[in-house]
Amino acid sequence: MSLKKHLKGFLIILILSIFLVPTCIYFSGLIIIGPYESGGLMTFIGEFWLHALSFNLSAMTLLLAPYLLWRLLKVYNSFHE
Repeated sequence: MSLKKHLKGFLIILILSIFLVPTCIYFSGLIIIGPYESGGLMTFIGEFWLHALSFNLSAMTLLLAPYLLWRLLKVYNSFHE
């Protein structure tokens, strides 16, 4: 797989992660814990992005987890073909 394909896959997954990961976390927390005390969904997403832009390890791990999972599945599939 070429570098261009890797970069394209990374960017697509990162863009989806930027919107889907915090939204899924928010609604999971809403169901399990209850309302977010600092505000609603947009407040949570804003704070999440703020942490990600400040390179907070937890936020960066959550954003990169879908890409890392995709790469691990590709490696796993390449060994089992």
